[in-house]
Amino acid sequence: MLNIKNDIVIVFVAVIILGSAIPSGGLLRDYTTEYCNKDFSYQNGDGSDYPFYLNKDIGFFSCEIGYIEGHGELEYYLNFPSQFEKEVFILDYSNYNDYLNGEVFGVNNFDLIVEKNEYMVHDDKKGTYFSPSNYFFVIDWDYRTSYESEEVVRPYFIDHAAPVDICHTSLNWEDSNCIIFNYYLDFDYYAEDDGK
Repeated sequence: MLNIKNDIVIVFVAVIILGSAIPSGGLLRDYTTEYCNKDFSYQNGDGSDYPFYLNKDIGFFSCEIGYIEGHGELEYYLNFPSQFEKEVFILDYSNYNDYLNGEVFGVNNFDLIVEKNEYMVHDDKKGTYFSPSNYFFVIDWDYRTSYESEEVVRPYFIDHAAPVDICHTSLNWEDSNCIIFNYYLDFDYYAEDDGK
């Protein structure tokens, strides 16, 4: 009887240790991102409830949209306090991992291509067929310079809502290591015959 109790205790402790050590996305998940912000506060003109930080040392921001399969429309809104050159990607799981690892990557659907820009406010919708996959929203400014294979240093991810002592910020990207921005992203499915 004593051995059964000891076995139960060992199994229970092992489950606790595994539960604290395994990433939230599972053992096979080799990316570390938060789910994308779906807050509508930007419509009130402030968008200040959920600030995120772009850190020059990391070179990109990413968030997970989630699993998508079928026809749908992805709407996103970006609000930056100053202009700087950035590129927005909507990548499936495979391309996102290639992007992170410095491999050749691309956008698996031409309808998801976003033009490189310096807009302070960027509001757009992308309607298309999404092949079955997890999708990621990426803002790149310094991590990748091309779609070809290149040497990259994968960053250690800190919380995107970094405390001020990690990320001194100002409204001017040139005067700070970081910049605060706000964004919103939403996805809606639609039937193929909806005319979109």
